[in-house]
Amino acid sequence: MHEGAHFDPFYQIRNSFSGSCPMVCGVPQGPILKQLLLTSFTTPLSYLIHSHKLDHHLYADDNQIYISLSTADTDRSLTQLGDCLSHISGWKTSNRLRLSADKTDFIIIGTSRQRSKLTSFPHTYP
Repeated sequence: MHEGAHFDPFYQIRNSFSGSCPMVCGVPQGPILKQLLLTSFTTPLSYLIHSHKLDHHLYADDNQIYISLSTADTDRSLTQLGDCLSHISGWKTSNRLRLSADKTDFIIIGTSRQRSKLTSFPHTYP
């Protein structure tokens, strides 16, 4: 939603309506967010992630990126992931958004022997 726009969101369940509240800035979330807006938001981000040869799922307010690691090329794969996160951060900044480092999580699945071979994450992002 751009500056100067006005939006009065409300919810409808069968024949019952909630009250509305004027919204003068921000992007409507959840069921209010139209498919076209979601697609126009996620498509450039999807291309960016795909350019790093990573798998992903994108939602209105959540991005999930997947990478398969082998112990032989772990450092290269983690660098690839870090580079992608840096590009995502730059893309979000240029679109007046922010990658929340405190909300960014990594899940590494493998045997304890496989996980013990991992070095520290070699990349940082803003």
